[in-house]
Amino acid sequence: MAALRRLFKSAPRLPCASLLEIVSLDRVHQEEGDLMNRYLFGLVALVLASCGADRAPTDNIDTVVNSIMAGATLIDVRTDEEIATGSLPGALAIQHTEIIAGVAALDISTDTTLVLYCRSGRRSGMAASALQAAGYTRVMNGGGYSSLAAALGTGEAD
Repeated sequence: MAALRRLFKSAPRLPCASLLEIVSLDRVHQEEGDLMNRYLFGLVALVLASCGADRAPTDNIDTVVNSIMAGATLIDVRTDEEIATGSLPGALAIQHTEIIAGVAALDISTDTTLVLYCRSGRRSGMAASALQAAGYTRVMNGGGYSSLAAALGTGEAD
């Protein structure tokens, strides 16, 4: 639009056909700019989304702690080696890659409240998503072992 104003100031007596061409060109440039802005916005959104791809969102820690205190089934989805370094009292050990079969083998109802945790919250988030896709309706990602242990006041050891 600024280019159009400059053109009017420098040559106020353009024929109508030339004026229409200028307006059309300005509109084309504006549409190209809009398209470029959309692509740029999409690219930025994709990059920002991928920045957090290594961590799944955890549920509110107060809600998780209250659910555990109310008797939720606690599941540690870490490896056996990680669990050997310490786990939360009463937690079941089912690796995240075996979560569906492991929960099914224990005959846990689909409406049982389940709280899953791992080292950082990533694997427990993946396991929670898998359980939800399998029809479990009350699944929570408790996040990482250390932060959950601290919130429960159990320290870092069993």
